[in-house]
Amino acid sequence: MFTVNFNPTLGYKLSDKLSVGVGAQFEYAKGVFKFATGSPAGPSTFYEGDSMAVGATAGLMFTPSDSTRIGLGWRSQVTHELDGHFATGSTTIGGGLFAAGVKSKVDLRLPDIVNLSLVQAVAPNIRVMATVEWTNWARFGGLEVVSDSTGNVITKAGPGNPTGAVVPGSSIAKISGAWEDGWFFSGGFEYDVNKQLTVRAGGAYEISPITKATERITSIPDADRIWASLGFSYNLNHATTIDFGYSHVFVDEAKIDRLNVTETNFIKADLDASVDIISLGVRMKLN
Repeated sequence: MFTVNFNPTLGYKLSDKLSVGVGAQFEYAKGVFKFATGSPAGPSTFYEGDSMAVGATAGLMFTPSDSTRIGLGWRSQVTHELDGHFATGSTTIGGGLFAAGVKSKVDLRLPDIVNLSLVQAVAPNIRVMATVEWTNWARFGGLEVVSDSTGNVITKAGPGNPTGAVVPGSSIAKISGAWEDGWFFSGGFEYDVNKQLTVRAGGAYEISPITKATERITSIPDADRIWASLGFSYNLNHATTIDFGYSHVFVDEAKIDRLNVTETNFIKADLDASVDIISLGVRMKLN
């Protein structure tokens, strides 16, 4: 999946202690799915499609004192209807959308996100922070390729029935995903070394929405995670700041035990994963 999200926002200060903000999401998504069809030596099947969708954002910032800030944020669900093509065989791939294949679509249901955060100053140059975030992954529900035209596709392996004819509205392939909601809990601190340099560190625990081996997807080997993060901000001058961050994510061991997309074989596997994230940003004030 590839997504680009444009999110213009507007904020308004209701009082010295309370501010509100609202925004709109304009999101482009492109999905490319590939999986084996039949035996290991058989052809591969592809789906490629893209979509534009809209959503919303909103938030509150409450400042009960000079040393305390509380923020509540909401990012709405976004539902994409990816329009594309489904085809089997290496000769049908390439050049963007397929030149051959069955015109088809996939509904991609992305979740609502709500987070609550606290920043508390414990000294003039030290602040502690905490966040809890809920993600509505229960609405995902998996992926289903549905035809928009007539054609023949390889949907199931086996002698005598290697292909299937489809008409508009036919279900071509399914990837189940009966997930639960996800939760994220984090805490950390930041310390102003001087006027130019601020350092920060923290940790987090994330509860995966995928709790069953039968619902875990091979391309998304997700499980509960622990985050360890550190970073700094450096003010080059009054208008320019450089931000750096590094996180290592420890992913719990997990299992996959499910039917493949053609419902012909079980996929059983043990998973061991970790992630490293490095970020670098530059902020500039125009006045």
